[in-house]
Amino acid sequence: MTPAERLAAAFAREHAGEAAHFFESAEHAELGAWLAALPAAHAAAVVGRAVPVAAAAALAHMPAAAAAAIVAQLEPRTAAALLRRVADGEAKAIAAELSPRAAENLSLLIRYRPDQAGSRIDPRAPAVSPDTTVEQALEVVRRAADGALNYVYVIAPGQRLCGVASMRELMLADSAATVRSVMLVHPYSVAAADPLQAVVSHPGWRKAHALPVVDGAGNFLGVIRYSQFRALEVELGRAHGVSHTRDTTAALAELFWLGSASMLRLGEAAVFGRLAKDPEPER
Repeated sequence: MTPAERLAAAFAREHAGEAAHFFESAEHAELGAWLAALPAAHAAAVVGRAVPVAAAAALAHMPAAAAAAIVAQLEPRTAAALLRRVADGEAKAIAAELSPRAAENLSLLIRYRPDQAGSRIDPRAPAVSPDTTVEQALEVVRRAADGALNYVYVIAPGQRLCGVASMRELMLADSAATVRSVMLVHPYSVAAADPLQAVVSHPGWRKAHALPVVDGAGNFLGVIRYSQFRALEVELGRAHGVSHTRDTTAALAELFWLGSASMLRLGEAAVFGRLAKDPEPER
């Protein structure tokens, strides 16, 4: 790495927000070349704070492997929102360079419009079968720490959601017991095709810190967390009164999410840290 490249990498690492401002005026090809020369984690920090249209264009001007390395570092919803703005050919080339699991998660998120619940899920939430032992379920949580917070979801063969177990219940249960013995059956859930307003008004938020999201067949896709619910309240409040057309609302939703994603990632730990001190809500 040349001295100039080391300086650029240090600037991106220490001042990602300031570096993102360059996306407003720089040529997309130049941005793509600059990002490709950075370590993927540093480049992702900049991309996650940049103007969405310019960030997507910069990714499209990069070699697919380099773009995929950056996309893999992004929070899944942010990555999906950017790839929606990339031409189909370039998006497929980037997805082809991702791990099968990451590509599957992005494909799932892109399937839904930005104004639908399915576009806001975290697909990394841990899920196990009803006959999994408590010990095995906790090991799944340890291996999927990025997606684990309050609950483990229980899925029947075919991925159908059939229950949920709180982390508290699992940690108090006998390690040899099955998850079936401690799970709550028929949990509240959100349909992936539901509009965002239906997510915000869902009664399940009075009793749970996260709501599972299912497709039309009842198959588990991921979760919408409490921090995202609170962000949606603000988001929809800002969009209200500006336009009620579907396309405009979808665009506002996506832009607001991208702009607030970094803040939410920082705030989510604080939100759940506070909730963890309170008694577990009824479900």
